[in-house]
Amino acid sequence: MTKRTKSQKITCPCCGKERATVDGTSLPQLEDKLLEANLRPWWNSKEGWSSEEASKGKLQWACRYCLKSGRAIEANPVVQKFCDYPPYLAYFDVRLRCEDCGSQFVFEATEQQFWYEELKFWVQSRPKQCLACRKLRRERKREENEKGRVA
Repeated sequence: MTKRTKSQKITCPCCGKERATVDGTSLPQLEDKLLEANLRPWWNSKEGWSSEEASKGKLQWACRYCLKSGRAIEANPVVQKFCDYPPYLAYFDVRLRCEDCGSQFVFEATEQQFWYEELKFWVQSRPKQCLACRKLRRERKREENEKGRVA
């Protein structure tokens, strides 16, 4: 079990609400999961690191309300690839801006879970383009490859 530091109020990055204490979240249990799998982050190896990172706003997690309501999905950090970036302890929709067309798009919680747990992308990876621009880019690349084979 993780040694819990003082009970402190922290703000949920999913809903933006202040939660009474770290003990009222699933952070300690998720940290325990990582410790049991010998996956303690090398840059912050002391017990209670998840609560410390969450209170600094450097950890993607969600309060129990967000998890229970379906606004967020609990992550399985044991199967994620992380090194110099903390693992995700929850997934929730994140708004990003497309580098190609400039429009805002949503990187959905289910897509994040697929990227980081199934495809094994590094957790610091984020899409740079919206779905429409990604599809267009793939189509252009496919056409270039076909032209290269014909020539």
